[in-house]
Amino acid sequence: MHLRITCALIAGALALASCEAQRPEPIGDQGTGGTGGGGDGGTGGGSSWTFATVDGAADTGHQAELRIAPGSGLAAAWYRNTGRQGTCQLPDRDPAPTDVWEVVYGEEQGGTFATEVVAEVELVGRPTGLSLSFDGSGAPMVAYMGGQPAQYRCGGTDSMLSTRGGGSWSHATIDADGAVPGMIFEEDVDFCADYQDACNKGDVVGLWPALGMADGSPILAYRDIHFGFGVDAEEKADLQLWWRGSRVTAEATSGGGQFTRLAVDGAGGVHLAHYNEHKLSSAIPNVSTEGIWMLHFEDGGWTREKVVPTTPVGETLALAASAGTVGLAWHEPKAGVVRYAERNDATWSAPQVVDNRGLTGLSPSLAFDAGGRPALAYRRCGPAGQSGSDCTAADDALRFAVRTAGVWKTSTVRNDEGRQEGLATSLAFDGEGRPAILFQESFFDAQEGVVLRRLVLARGDVP
Repeated sequence: MHLRITCALIAGALALASCEAQRPEPIGDQGTGGTGGGGDGGTGGGSSWTFATVDGAADTGHQAELRIAPGSGLAAAWYRNTGRQGTCQLPDRDPAPTDVWEVVYGEEQGGTFATEVVAEVELVGRPTGLSLSFDGSGAPMVAYMGGQPAQYRCGGTDSMLSTRGGGSWSHATIDADGAVPGMIFEEDVDFCADYQDACNKGDVVGLWPALGMADGSPILAYRDIHFGFGVDAEEKADLQLWWRGSRVTAEATSGGGQFTRLAVDGAGGVHLAHYNEHKLSSAIPNVSTEGIWMLHFEDGGWTREKVVPTTPVGETLALAASAGTVGLAWHEPKAGVVRYAERNDATWSAPQVVDNRGLTGLSPSLAFDAGGRPALAYRRCGPAGQSGSDCTAADDALRFAVRTAGVWKTSTVRNDEGRQEGLATSLAFDGEGRPAILFQESFFDAQEGVVLRRLVLARGDVP
């Protein structure tokens, strides 16, 4: 196994430290804009969109993922808050509350979504990712953090994989202890040892899972935060990989593994993206850890590269592959924009600003259409120049962008008054080439006096 480190977003052999200074020319909004309808069935943007509520529970649609099922229909998985609390009793500690969540799976059937509960999990705080894929027989698989409490942390802290078969779901624990001494990269062996073998200690695993199929086998990446508290939890976090029935450490004690995404290209190459917010020394000499990293399995071996040195990166990453192209998108809070770059023949393009209208590009999701055009769904938070994370309902909107002949065309899908649209987004193209966006929306119910979060599906015309 070999290593390649590049600053991929810089043309030519410039020094890594110069990456942040390179800025592309902003691309202005070229869509028609517009607003969504007053509810389900409204339209918006440069094309016609219809809307349907997939899950109307009081607090649902967290970490939603939309996929194309083997029969070319839409399928999705997400978290739903039950509103119930559990009780955690760790040894020699007082009882502590946990929140009970449902992992939900849904399939489009006759124009509606049929939903079922995959599993109930007890968590401390909000969920940290789930991932949906299908095995070789077409059965849905969902990866998430659940299982049993850790030694020092309440709630589910195991890497779990649930598979549907025979009308029910089976549940497998992929990792419960985080002890994975095998390394993809040889230099990580000494790096882990120098940190007192931190990469093999603790038992809080399964955060930010990324699931797919490669070489006929399920492949799952997930984060290991060791004991789940203190410096080791974040700054020395690992990225673990389960493939072909065994576990291996993909990134050791580096602090990475946030917002992990996985894509498999047309040649069977595996591509993993993850984010590291910590600027520390890495296992690679003269290369610090902060930024967006990618791992590639191609031609029988693994490589890794630091693609984006920028921090912070907001909320999530977006990754997709089409034939020999790998696309990556991310939101930069400091600039308030969404950027896109793509990799062809192991070379990255310079990043493009997809949309710079207002504080935009939050919660991006990326997909390629049948013609290989990249498209993005994302959230606009507010007007240009707005700082902070609070978004105004008047300027909040769900947005869509597609690149045609090298030009990004952007439009508003929905921005209903009084609602926050696109708190989480997931984009896919159906068998007819139509874009579908699964998104979470939030609004205040004045009658009940509570904020509701529901899951909505938008379907558009072929762009």
